[in-house]
Amino acid sequence: ELAPRSEGRLVSAPVVRELTGQAPAELMWTLEPDLGSGNWLIGSGPDGRIFELTVDAAATSFTSRELAKLDDPQVFALRRLPDGAILAGTSPRGGLTLLREGQTVARVGLPVDSVFDLLVVDANTVLVATGNPGRIYRVDVNAFAARGITLDKVTDRAKLADRGITLFGEI
Repeated sequence: ELAPRSEGRLVSAPVVRELTGQAPAELMWTLEPDLGSGNWLIGSGPDGRIFELTVDAAATSFTSRELAKLDDPQVFALRRLPDGAILAGTSPRGGLTLLREGQTVARVGLPVDSVFDLLVVDANTVLVATGNPGRIYRVDVNAFAARGITLDKVTDRAKLADRGITLFGEI
């Protein structure tokens, strides 16, 4: 498809088509490309589920399958990591969860209400943007994975650092 810019130049434009299929959840908070697979990851609410969405462009349809259910009701942020693991950020308890093959291998409650975004910096480093309060944390994924599951909210900076999580910035 083509679209005219304001000065009249024609440029490539996205094509929007309605897809048929059954919505996997009542609320879908995030839609992220799933690295290299051509599929998509969906974070949902109000029951904290993560889905994989497969689009059949030729049939203009989609299907979904559940990958995991988390312990927080809203999944606001998702990223597939280079090693294939999935990192998820939740609300309203500010959970950060690392999943491998659908199983939780690490989890911590950050001293925030919500995790809104995740940015993969390199194979072992992720930045985590939060709300209430507005903070950015740097996560060493290997250190986080090694500490396993902590169900409680961790407010002590030294205890977070022990889990590979350090404060990068704050608003």
